[in-house]
Amino acid sequence: MTLRAFMSMCSIGTLAACGLMAHAQTTPPAGGTGGTPLPIYWNPTGPQDAAINFSGLPIQTGKSYMFYQHLVGKYPRVWTNPTNGVVSIENEGIPQRTNWNTHVTKLRRDVIAALPDPAWDGTAILDFESWHPTWATLAIPQMKTMSRDWVRARFPNLNAQQVEQRAAEEFEAAGMDFMVRTMQECKALRPRATWGFYGFPYNYPTAVQEQFRPLFDSVDAFFLPMYAVNYSVPDGSAPGPGQRPISVYNRSLNHYVELANTWGPGKPVYSIVWMRYHEMNPIYGGQFINDLDLQSMFREPWRAGIQGVVFWDAFPDASIRNGYNSFFAGRGGQNIRSFLNEVNPTQPPIVTAPTTVLQPNSVIRVVGPPAKKAAPFRALTAAPTGGR
Repeated sequence: MTLRAFMSMCSIGTLAACGLMAHAQTTPPAGGTGGTPLPIYWNPTGPQDAAINFSGLPIQTGKSYMFYQHLVGKYPRVWTNPTNGVVSIENEGIPQRTNWNTHVTKLRRDVIAALPDPAWDGTAILDFESWHPTWATLAIPQMKTMSRDWVRARFPNLNAQQVEQRAAEEFEAAGMDFMVRTMQECKALRPRATWGFYGFPYNYPTAVQEQFRPLFDSVDAFFLPMYAVNYSVPDGSAPGPGQRPISVYNRSLNHYVELANTWGPGKPVYSIVWMRYHEMNPIYGGQFINDLDLQSMFREPWRAGIQGVVFWDAFPDASIRNGYNSFFAGRGGQNIRSFLNEVNPTQPPIVTAPTTVLQPNSVIRVVGPPAKKAAPFRALTAAPTGGR
């Protein structure tokens, strides 16, 4: 079973003593975490996801949840089953015709079932990918046809141009309303969670991005997929089929973080990482990513200022689980651990020049541990080693 088929079926303190005050400060890392540890969350799906051995990596479970479009509320969509080609229309197919009360009733039930603790404070991600609420980005012909038919049924005297304009306007208004109000309902149900939509902002033209402002304003954070489609090779090497220079991947990672910072300034940004090459790659799809891509997948978004990392994958069978166990126990775990040693320094605060307060006949001494040099960073292996 392919991954796509599986998904179709089934985010200074101050020291003082003895008349002396010393101020301690730490130097924040180059990334956007301000010196705090970079959290890493585990958020895969499938019957085998609970049996992963992280080999000591500080990956947190139970702190991230992804709500898939066909499993939360009454998401309207038209989709084609990849295994048999059958086209299905769900929940009236288009947001203009979706019954909001029916949707929100099921939405509330689904969120409460998935996150029963009202005080849950993890990251919650709505994965609404089938369509986005602009006519220009709607790539499902059946939904456009249904939108036009819905207009004609109510306004039979409109000409083709008028039908097209009204269909576009109605789809965009209803689609944006559906997504924004759904986000508002989710935030009201679990207000301590950090909510967002998967993938936004996508790499759309500026004029299209402007239309998404209500959606960007509705979220707490952005959750960007940093997946590797192609197998990266060092710059200067000639890429073969299914490959690319590593600098191309690095630019794309930085670009998506820049997009989020542009359209949602000040909002947290999380990267969603997938330890295997995307199935779109006909040569490497499904293989665990090489060391070069692994290093960039973590380091580049961190340098650009992300606030956390969310692991994703689908686990339809035990073979992927076993692959992850080997990956974390071997080179994957080594690379991730080295990265975390770099971005999450463990040395104590560095004591800077003290400000003294002299008392009569007092003895001046500095209280607190002496400064220590940071342990040298163990460089990550740069040679690509594709496969599992």
